[in-house]
Amino acid sequence: MEAEQEAQKIIAAARADKKANMIRAQVEAELEIKQYQKIKMEEYEAMKEQKSGLDDSGQKLLADSQKEVEGLKQGYEQNKGACVKLLTTAVSSGLL
Repeated sequence: MEAEQEAQKIIAAARADKKANMIRAQVEAELEIKQYQKIKMEEYEAMKEQKSGLDDSGQKLLADSQKEVEGLKQGYEQNKGACVKLLTTAVSSGLL
């Protein structure tokens, strides 16, 4: 009878130790996962910022392109009348 009670105490202690070890392992795993997620999120944010953000040369190129487009639009507006007149003359004289 004493041996059975002693065995039950040993088994109960082993189960309690196993449960404590499982809880500790789970807490450690969650901590490790959070650290990994933090590192990967920082890498992602750095990559996103690097790829999405225009640096100064990119912004300068964009501004230069917009100025060039505006210059072309102004040239078109200035020469539109002369071009229409030239085409009308060419068609009416039978050149085209």
